[in-house]
Amino acid sequence: MKVYHDNSVRLDGVTDKDWREALDELAVYLGWRLYDKTEKGAHSEKELGMPALTYYQEEAVVKLIEGEWNWQERFTLGKQLERIAASLITKQCEKYLRAHPNMTEDGRCLEDDVVLLRKPEVIVFTDDIERYGDLADEDEAYDETRDKVFELVADDEELTRYVEGIAVCDSFKELPEYLGISLKRCYRLQEKLMRRIRRATERFNNEF
Repeated sequence: MKVYHDNSVRLDGVTDKDWREALDELAVYLGWRLYDKTEKGAHSEKELGMPALTYYQEEAVVKLIEGEWNWQERFTLGKQLERIAASLITKQCEKYLRAHPNMTEDGRCLEDDVVLLRKPEVIVFTDDIERYGDLADEDEAYDETRDKVFELVADDEELTRYVEGIAVCDSFKELPEYLGISLKRCYRLQEKLMRRIRRATERFNNEF
């Protein structure tokens, strides 16, 4: 049974300008998250019934207004919509993969999928800030591993949000404020993420 939340008090205070800015912010997020993923596969117009940007924007807004998601105080309207859209994207990927077990979420055959974790170090931080530092400046390598990393954390909403934060924030110091969690928790999530990457890399090495 679904639990619905009363977001009416916060929504009553949202102006037209707030909505426009929040939707613009959401569009930027979706543009990054769905980059090169909408021609076919889980996020294609064929699967969603409309362009992916329109679908995820509309669904995020509806779920917030109807109370399927609780609008937490620490999040702005834009960031709350991003969180909802991120969850919708993850669930759509899971749904598509269940229906197409021999395909990847972007519509490729698994036999042709050679996007591997060749450089998991690209999302490890340097030691400039305590244990970790600024994001590694290896954009090309990061782009290659980004989708695979999201697959590794798809079952964990908090870890998925953490990976999103890595892509958005300029440094590790910005992550706690962006995510609304403590610095200590960020460290724990970083360690959890790297354990998953190491296990996936080990599996790949053992298979090949």
